[in-house]
Amino acid sequence: MDIHLDLYRIFREVARCGSISRAAERLFVSQSAVSQAIMQLENQIGGRLFDRGVRGVTLTTEGGALFSHIDDALELIENAQAKFAEMKALGAGSIRIGASDTICSLFLLPILKRFNDLFPEIRISVANRTTRESIELLKHAAVDIAFVNLPVENDASLEVTPLKAIHDCFVAGGKYAALADETMHLGDLMRWGESARRRAVSDELTGLYNRRFLEESARERFSNASFGLRNLSLMMMDLDKIHEINQNHGTRAGDLVFIAMAEVLRSATRAGDICARLSGDEFAVLLPDAAPDEAILIAEKARLNIASRKVAVPKVPDSKEETEISVRSSIGIATAPIHADTWEKLCHSADEALRHAKELGRNRVEIARQ
Repeated sequence: MDIHLDLYRIFREVARCGSISRAAERLFVSQSAVSQAIMQLENQIGGRLFDRGVRGVTLTTEGGALFSHIDDALELIENAQAKFAEMKALGAGSIRIGASDTICSLFLLPILKRFNDLFPEIRISVANRTTRESIELLKHAAVDIAFVNLPVENDASLEVTPLKAIHDCFVAGGKYAALADETMHLGDLMRWGESARRRAVSDELTGLYNRRFLEESARERFSNASFGLRNLSLMMMDLDKIHEINQNHGTRAGDLVFIAMAEVLRSATRAGDICARLSGDEFAVLLPDAAPDEAILIAEKARLNIASRKVAVPKVPDSKEETEISVRSSIGIATAPIHADTWEKLCHSADEALRHAKELGRNRVEIARQ
């Protein structure tokens, strides 16, 4: 079966938008061209992919199964193309580094000087952070490479290359005072500190990041020298009518919904995006290097996945009998530097877009007005 890749791209856009006309706007082609492409794909693949209705289109069961694979496959292709372009453009651009002051002064500065002599067109920015903070920046794509002290936590997403052996002296701070009279293996001590760090930056119920971590990560990006040259989008999301779920099924049901929605957000967003629960039914996602169009696609994917997710909750408060419910979400989007030049203005713009989405009937995505 030889099917042109563009047909799959159009199919994915229609599935994400739930509308042929909206997909046509996103793809900058006519509605008839999109309709013909979908019909051509259905003929070649031998089955109906969408159910048509007056309010748009919805995936058939077979279409949904195809979309789940096509979406992942096209994302892999797009990531590969971006990586190729990045490698090809080594003669220009920027590199962001995370490292401590000690590592910079005793190890990194001479290397950076040689690198700058070889590649003068590449701008270098260094974020002075501790080892753990540098690793967090790396995981969330706030830096391109981190120079840290070993050992670090075992994480398959990190590629660790030892560079130089140093002699170090361990010094304990006040946060370890409770352990002063205990004998503890170094590995246990590291795990204790890691656990404390996770509690400090995570929402206990959902495991998403908390407001503090989201704001610190965002402010770091706004203070970066490359701000203004890179997009930074913010999704603000509310779950619609969550209070009715709490009233009809109990607060435990609300917690189960929050946990399920956190899973949906993780699956709908990209590696490096920062998903956070702000409070109650309020969530936010920081999308580094996402232009408005890409942010809208991510938000629509999250909204559709949330709407299709069934959550098992108590049928009535404190009941052991369960029933399945679904929820809807409203999402507002703003992008810096298009809609804002500070973190506070970006939050305000995204909040205004979220309020607009609610005013227009909820269960929709709206972007900030310029």
